[in-house]
Amino acid sequence: MVDILPGTGKGFYIYFKPGTSEAEIREFSDRVIFPPASSLGKDLKAGITSFVRVAPSGSQETIAIGLRPDLTPVQRQEIRSRIEKESIVQQVADFRLNGR
Repeated sequence: MVDILPGTGKGFYIYFKPGTSEAEIREFSDRVIFPPASSLGKDLKAGITSFVRVAPSGSQETIAIGLRPDLTPVQRQEIRSRIEKESIVQQVADFRLNGR
């Protein structure tokens, strides 16, 4: 098995509803994953350490985010809830980063 994100810790796979467009995924990412851009470029929102697009499974677009290993369960749930509130998100699934 090959890890797609660096480091160790936990993260989420975010599965979008079938038919979600590229533009909708970019808008979601700009709202939920990235804070407003500064003159230095884009960072990730607090608690998120990495972000990657995953090859679609059938017609379902997916992204994966890594989370800081020191997040409390409440902080993890806040991030998950923020993601799940988005109308284009079908499912959020936990995964563990092995750091190999």
